[in-house]
Amino acid sequence: MAKNTNDETVVTVDSVVKVKMKVTTAGKDFEEETDDDGSFILIGHNDTLPAIEKALVGKKVGDKIHLKLEPEDAFGESDPALIMAVPNALLGDHIEEGMKVAGTVLDPTDENIYTVLGPASSGETILDGNHPLAGEALTIDIEILEINKPTKEEIENIESQAASSDLFEISEVTRDQLSH
Repeated sequence: MAKNTNDETVVTVDSVVKVKMKVTTAGKDFEEETDDDGSFILIGHNDTLPAIEKALVGKKVGDKIHLKLEPEDAFGESDPALIMAVPNALLGDHIEEGMKVAGTVLDPTDENIYTVLGPASSGETILDGNHPLAGEALTIDIEILEINKPTKEEIENIESQAASSDLFEISEVTRDQLSH
């Protein structure tokens, strides 16, 4: 894929865009940013929030974008139904506050990632299946560093490698890993 820093090239669907990005919230005093080398986003392939993709389309190298996203345009409102108390015996011995757990033992088909909030009461732990930034308004500052126009084969390769921005990625722990 040829690196393109030509000012005439604009971001379109299927562009790979290298960006520096900083995300902050007011409510949780959250701040995270890419390193100075930036991070890549494949436009039109659910690599990032739709509002970010929409803001990038039509922009060119050197452009800076300032976004303020309400929760509904970011990670949604917090859903109380995704907060639950689970018996400690079902979680294993190695559970610690802040850990991420894939699914719940109460529902084997559940694909949510749950954060361990801490003990609920004697013998139970509270899990939260909401994204950690659910219910938060985000401020996002983006600078476009590069725009690349990959071939169809390169796009397929990028998708198969999941080479996307990891700024919003959540690490997860499976129940099998907890019991070892």
